[in-house]
Amino acid sequence: MAKKIEEMLEKHRKLKIQLSEIKDEEMELRVEIVDLLGDKSVGTHDFTEYDGFTVKLVNKLGYKIDKSFSRDKLTARELECVRFKPEINLTQYKLADTPNLDEFVTVSQSAPTLTVELV
Repeated sequence: MAKKIEEMLEKHRKLKIQLSEIKDEEMELRVEIVDLLGDKSVGTHDFTEYDGFTVKLVNKLGYKIDKSFSRDKLTARELECVRFKPEINLTQYKLADTPNLDEFVTVSQSAPTLTVELV
């Protein structure tokens, strides 16, 4: 059994390295292809002139808000542009008796984390 788990751990370690390398390589290639296609405007762009390939390029903008902003400095209309999402303060939640809150909280199993390193 120990031999089998050691083989599995080594395979997992190698696959994780390969996955990281493949993700990096794919992103580099994607950026290079988009540069060659030349259309960086926001929206969906279809390209069909490549033999045997149809290409759909989607350019989006990402928006983030600095969480340190002050509500006091915003107008009522500006506040309507910001969503205030409830978020569990897990430390406090675990310490408190919360029967009213519990009915609104869903707990589910997350994917396990596994770190394998050579010694």
